Amino acid sequence: MVIEKFVLDNGVTLLAEPLEHVKSVSIAVWINTRPPADWTRDAGVRHFIEHLVFKGTKRRSAKEIAMAIEGVGGVLDAWTDHEATTFSAKTLDKHLSLGMDVLSDLVMSPRFLEKDIELERKVVLDEILREMNDPGSNIFDQYLADAWPKHPSGMLILGTHQSVQNLARETIVEYYRKHYVGKNTIVACSGHIDTAQFVETATATFGQLPPGGPGDEAHFGPPTFVPQRKVYTREFDHINLCLGVKGLPYDNAYRYEFAVLDTLLGGGISSRLFQEIREKHGLCYSIGTFSVRRRDSGLFAIHSASAEASVLPLVELIVQQLRRLARDGVTDEEIIQTKEQLKGSLMLALESTYARVMRLARGQAYLGRPFTLEEICAGIDAVTKDSVNELVQLLFSGGELGITMVGNLDGSILDKIELSLV
Repeated sequence: MVIEKFVLDNGVTLLAEPLEHVKSVSIAVWINTRPPADWTRDAGVRHFIEHLVFKGTKRRSAKEIAMAIEGVGGVLDAWTDHEATTFSAKTLDKHLSLGMDVLSDLVMSPRFLEKDIELERKVVLDEILREMNDPGSNIFDQYLADAWPKHPSGMLILGTHQSVQNLARETIVEYYRKHYVGKNTIVACSGHIDTAQFVETATATFGQLPPGGPGDEAHFGPPTFVPQRKVYTREFDHINLCLGVKGLPYDNAYRYEFAVLDTLLGGGISSRLFQEIREKHGLCYSIGTFSVRRRDSGLFAIHSASAEASVLPLVELIVQQLRRLARDGVTDEEIIQTKEQLKGSLMLALESTYARVMRLARGQAYLGRPFTLEEICAGIDAVTKDSVNELVQLLFSGGELGITMVGNLDGSILDKIELSLV
């Protein structure tokens, strides 16, 4: 597997992964976007821009944007997280130039008309309301805000009702001009492509982005993890909860150990937590671990949902499992099994050109370069029981868990919960 990298004069990074065995191509335009300088007032501006570019460009209406890709059987998508906004297209290989043209049009030529802003403002406000009324989504927003209080890393990606309601066109345009620049942009492509054609097309389109200059972005120090204990009383049938500890940044010495531990502890129906808490005790329908990894910080946490009557035994059993993990570590058998599980799931996922292109862009954004499948598998193979147990001690030895619960509870339940890991 060959991955080729090019850097245009304006700072745009190009990544190409030609594959002979597929008929599709996937393109991702990854924009590294930092929080706005006034991150409380302007919360949600990055996500709002992601929406607005689809309302029309200087060359295409909203319908023409959609039809350009869907009309040839392709898929056009976008998402925003705390550190990036990504636009993607997947088409047949013969439509590579079309996909590049549409994506560059979105990124480089949005109109930001006042009437479109007001129309889309209603859509985003409705999205915020929907998220607030979805306990499975709301719990993660609340947990981040509690774990990283008073810091942009814990802010709502969608923004708040007030911040989105007050976003002015001038604020939107200013943020766009500072961040949608060459030095922040990665254009990755995976599939049945001719690399020379991809580079030529990307140069003619994304090569026109302004390069961006120093001082264009606000910089914040890493957030401080606070193990808070919070209950948010909502009229939901289930109680959703997250509990966790301080994690590690994306680029860290235990990157592969983290993947093994995440999978072993809560990464599927064979994981420790699923087998012990659902299969043996029936305390919940679903339970799993998740990690939040940023450039300068991270979290490692567990999410579950249960009926109110099961909350206390559920939390107690989770804490018992984490104490056992900190005390006894993991076994050789678990390490061998989990490494094979990880490599197998990775290889299956990479049958998708979209999964491949996102891996390319993410590797470049966080690690300075994409890693090949062979390199990743070698990194997984190098993980040992001792190295995972070192990570376990780093995460769980002597600390205290933070917990956030959302549902039909009151705060008095916290008096009955013991979260110490020692």
